[in-house]
Amino acid sequence: MKMMRCLAAIAGLVLGASASVSLAGNGDGYGDDDIYIGETTNDTIQRCDIQRGSCQTFVQSQAGGLRGPRGMVFSGSRLLVVNQNVNQPFSGEVLSYNGRSGEFAGKVVSSGDPNPPYAPRGVVRGPGNMIYVAEFGLETGPCADGHIRKYDGRTHAWVADLSIEGFVADGKPGFHPRGLVFGPDGYLYVTAFGCPTSVGAEYDPEAGYVLRFDPRTDKFDKRIVSHLKGAPLLHRPEGILFDRKGDLWVTSFRKNSGDKTQLDVLLRIDVKRQTQSGFIPLGRSEYDDLKHYRTSAQVIVMGPKGDIFAPIARGPTMLGPEGYTISPVPGQGEVWRCSPESGSCRTVVRGGALTNPWYAIFRFSDPATLEYMDD
Repeated sequence: MKMMRCLAAIAGLVLGASASVSLAGNGDGYGDDDIYIGETTNDTIQRCDIQRGSCQTFVQSQAGGLRGPRGMVFSGSRLLVVNQNVNQPFSGEVLSYNGRSGEFAGKVVSSGDPNPPYAPRGVVRGPGNMIYVAEFGLETGPCADGHIRKYDGRTHAWVADLSIEGFVADGKPGFHPRGLVFGPDGYLYVTAFGCPTSVGAEYDPEAGYVLRFDPRTDKFDKRIVSHLKGAPLLHRPEGILFDRKGDLWVTSFRKNSGDKTQLDVLLRIDVKRQTQSGFIPLGRSEYDDLKHYRTSAQVIVMGPKGDIFAPIARGPTMLGPEGYTISPVPGQGEVWRCSPESGSCRTVVRGGALTNPWYAIFRFSDPATLEYMDD
């Protein structure tokens, strides 16, 4: 395994609102390995060839009780998959599948275990074979805080919930973690936002945070940025990764989901300066003739050549001048390959094989840093 890289000095082009997204044809001829994607529509894991743009089912529908696939990592010969157990009367789980055949291999964390993740999202495997799960919260109330749960990858036992003591939210209180990744500095970086439930007194749909935790102490270390401090485009983030220059990238959504002039973006964060330093727009922020496009990605993963791969969970919504939707909707279910350097994206998997893809992973993704191990 490759050693974690030290944070590089910030260099290169700073992307901005003028950065463009242009889609090209499938395939690149690099001989890249397949990408594994959780399909939330039918509770499967799909294996997609990013050269040919084709997909096949790797983990069958609801195998092992899979209902709501979320974060994934390859851990040795196994594929670990977070199972949110959507619309089920019990907590989430971490399931294990054979990394070659996709057959169910057992439960790493069961809903019946002590301290299961109630509404889990992202997962990484850190030092000491510890498994970290971002648990979104809402178990005991409409705005109940979430947790970052730590489990022993060998014994499968719960070890600790990382302490958030010292974290002070901007505006209304709330800690609802989604994505997580180990940085080149060895710290655990987490995306989170405020209370997502409109009936809750602390409802805060615009909030967004990137937070840092120390895995040696299991404690909150510092806030990197928030929507009010350093990153005004950071709203409801989830996907998170470091590129090869040491820049942090997160998925971020419109501040106001109903405002058609706003953007869904891949947001670049300068960790040292604690500020946003650019973004890749995923759609158009204004009307173009009779059409308006909104495209967003829930999560991202680093892939071959240091590019960012983004499964498109929300395809471009095309609206006529009176606001009616034009069908069919293109873009939904695509997988885009984006360059952190140029800010350009192209399609490597066309929509159709996938409908509502969320979390993704490569077989060669480091289970802690999510770095693609191709050199």
